[in-house]
Amino acid sequence: IAALARPPLGEPCEDPEAIRAHVVAGRVDAIGKGVPPGAAGECVGLYKLSAATLGGLAGFLEDVPADCYYEDAFERALRADRFDMGVVDVDAGGCVEIDTPEDLANARAAAPSR
Repeated sequence: IAALARPPLGEPCEDPEAIRAHVVAGRVDAIGKGVPPGAAGECVGLYKLSAATLGGLAGFLEDVPADCYYEDAFERALRADRFDMGVVDVDAGGCVEIDTPEDLANARAAAPSR
């Protein structure tokens, strides 16, 4: 299962740095930086994998160059019909990806006051 943050309503995911996901009928059809802009949303780096799924991905993880993203292994497994990935929309739960100090400042600004 991939945690997916959707862009604001009516706007496609255009962020060139995003790990984007293309979703069909609630299942990930394509994942990675190579997914064209306009995808369903941005993956926020949270994934739930069973032990059996992780074991099945081992070969795909070994075949991905060290300078690639682990989502590249997911994409290869999807293309080989060896992997099935659902999505969970995390926008309503206030989940955001934080990669930069600016991301952190935006997350703090959006967080409810205590």
